[in-house]
Amino acid sequence: PSHDPTMTSIQRCLSQAQQISPDHHFRVVQLPLNLYENGCALEPNNDGLSSIDFCRREGIGVLINRPLNSFFNNQMIRLADFVPPGKHLPELAKLDSLVSPLREAEQLFANQFKAPLLSGFDSGFADLILQIVPQVRTVAHWDWVIEKHLAPPLQRWLEDCRRNYQGVDFWKQWEEQFFQIIRDVLEKIERYLLSQQQEVSDQIRALLEKSGYPQSRASLSQIAMSLLLNLDGVSCVLNGMRRMGYVNDALGTTDLPQVDSRSILLEFSQMR
Repeated sequence: PSHDPTMTSIQRCLSQAQQISPDHHFRVVQLPLNLYENGCALEPNNDGLSSIDFCRREGIGVLINRPLNSFFNNQMIRLADFVPPGKHLPELAKLDSLVSPLREAEQLFANQFKAPLLSGFDSGFADLILQIVPQVRTVAHWDWVIEKHLAPPLQRWLEDCRRNYQGVDFWKQWEEQFFQIIRDVLEKIERYLLSQQQEVSDQIRALLEKSGYPQSRASLSQIAMSLLLNLDGVSCVLNGMRRMGYVNDALGTTDLPQVDSRSILLEFSQMR
């Protein structure tokens, strides 16, 4: 809106470019668009048009970024399935039992060396995990938590232990087993978090069907991207290719049927 100088207006940018030169090179814009952040498709804020409609009228290309990572209510929602549609993750044990192998390994260390664990004599890495995981909502957040809050203290504790017990046969054998246990536990916790995320994905799929999207066995990410591709004025939807699975999934997007994306997005926004 023009009354808010902190917002970027495509209309004002184009006007400035035209004042500089009639042969300006302002030809493409890039902006976020997804199921939850859909203002550029629905809000009339550029000469009475949405950003996409304004760009289509003026011949400006539109690149869409973040089609699958939505920010809503101060949380990131990943618009994807974490198991194939129609299937479910196996029921996982309670969180405390997932870290029990780690706790047992730490207790073995404490009994052998009579030394403190990561957070003291009675509190180790397993306890730190149990303290943090309930605050984690997504796997992407979990990756960040590992890097920022779990790996550094664990590394410092292990370095201290290496200085104290280097050359002790028990330590070398224990450390190798400990690393393997950590990998197994972190993988199980990732699956635990995925099971929580799939519930959200299922709710989003149900809302889309209520909003007019036909029932489909396509992945939620394919449906989410297909809705954007069906909007007049969208030139390209940019999607990450960090894993081969992402690429294969995205390639199936163009096989989905065409739908009235604007009405579905509008209905979804009102129902969510």
